[in-house]
Amino acid sequence: MSKQKINAAQKHKLLDLLSSKPQLRSGKFSITFSHKDAQKEWEEIARVLNAIPGANKDWKAWRKTWQDYMSRTKIKSAAINKVRSSTGGGPPPPNPLDQFEEGVAALLHPYAVGGHTASSESSVLFDFTDEVILPPPIDYAGDSEAGDDGETAVSTEIQPPPTGTQPPLTNNKQKRKKKINMKTLLEEKVKLKKDLFEEKKKFYKGFISNMERQTKALEDISRVVMNINNTDSQHTSGCNI
Repeated sequence: MSKQKINAAQKHKLLDLLSSKPQLRSGKFSITFSHKDAQKEWEEIARVLNAIPGANKDWKAWRKTWQDYMSRTKIKSAAINKVRSSTGGGPPPPNPLDQFEEGVAALLHPYAVGGHTASSESSVLFDFTDEVILPPPIDYAGDSEAGDDGETAVSTEIQPPPTGTQPPLTNNKQKRKKKINMKTLLEEKVKLKKDLFEEKKKFYKGFISNMERQTKALEDISRVVMNINNTDSQHTSGCNI
């Protein structure tokens, strides 16, 4: 991939392309918008942007670039809002958003931009794997570019969940869910052991019953043989007399 920096034409083209893709910006999958659909759209965006002289990246790197732009815009917007809402003295207001940053801010949800800067936020990223796991780290594909202004990009992107969806589980809820799952597994394990014990109990009970019947049959046979021997002995004695 090219090491050239992103130029203004590519930046504004990226903004223009994403302005018509709300599902892609939301970072959420649905029945009508799968991870394959998202990847296909990012690949098309990368194709268009790479056709413009300037930086040349794969679709994952362009996606990361967009996330960095959103992250920096949210942080800068939150700082501006904080200064505007403060009373009395305080630090001078930061530089206002430029035209590109205003375009990015317009695509973000209001409370995603003006949120509290000290709050702990996590990135809402597309998971392009088949397993449900935490989103995988995004590869720069060898491009360590931090942005046009040379600042270190910090991925703090967050998007509000769409209406009707469940919010992510908190740590406490995750722990409770894990405990419930462990309890269920233990209960199933105990039940399996109990069922196995009952089966073994039935087997040995039947085995002992068969042994008892065989023992009784052998005893009966032994008595019959002894009676036959006694009869033969008496018959032999009578003949000798």
